[in-house]
Amino acid sequence: MQMALLSKGIFVVSAKRTPIGAYGGLLKSMTCTDIAEVAARSCLSAIPVPPEHIGSVVFGNVIQSNRDTSNLSRHTAVRVGIPISTPALTVNRLCGSGFQAVISAAHDMLIGLTEVTLAGGSENMTEVPYVVRNIRFGTQLGLNYKLDDMLIDALVDHQIDMPMGITAENLAEKFDISREQCDEMALRSQTRWQNAHADNVFERELCYVHVKDKKGASLKMLSDEHPRKTSMEKLSMLKPAFKKNGVITAGNAS
Repeated sequence: MQMALLSKGIFVVSAKRTPIGAYGGLLKSMTCTDIAEVAARSCLSAIPVPPEHIGSVVFGNVIQSNRDTSNLSRHTAVRVGIPISTPALTVNRLCGSGFQAVISAAHDMLIGLTEVTLAGGSENMTEVPYVVRNIRFGTQLGLNYKLDDMLIDALVDHQIDMPMGITAENLAEKFDISREQCDEMALRSQTRWQNAHADNVFERELCYVHVKDKKGASLKMLSDEHPRKTSMEKLSMLKPAFKKNGVITAGNAS
């Protein structure tokens, strides 16, 4: 079975995604499972494969931001009609979690577990909660308990107490990457998105999402929400976010 698959190859036969939302934007009220369901349902509708023929489901997720996110793969599978008996796995490889889901799905095929898998990734940073720690067994009178931001916690390597932004600054220093180069990369990324959007490059991969605007009116979200028009002049005016005289800003961080 393995040699036969290797000789034939493993193929992506359908690929769909929701629009990418801005922080605190139109997707803020949707859970990771809600978002995954929209993409998975659209993906399955594009191919002549019934849900019961899917042999495994793998989804990537970094921050379990909702009470059901620990069961992301299982709940997504059930919602789109895949039988409960189908194996479902949720993986976390930080920013590479979605890619790892695809790799793990390919592994399932290589070992002969299935011939068809559903793989993806889902995240909602807006939904990440604040938590209060060390109160499960009671609180102490007069003690001010601190709210921990799980979103910020997830962006820090607590083994060495280093934020992700400082890691980027360290790499910039190590490889002699200038602030101007970072801003140029950010501008190039935004410009490429604008050109691709204008040419309808994303049309085949996007699936719309029913959302509500700030006034509560229903609408279809058809396009990525986060990109913005900018320039080298605007980017150069932003202050470093993590380090004095650093290269990482709110405009080039991602």
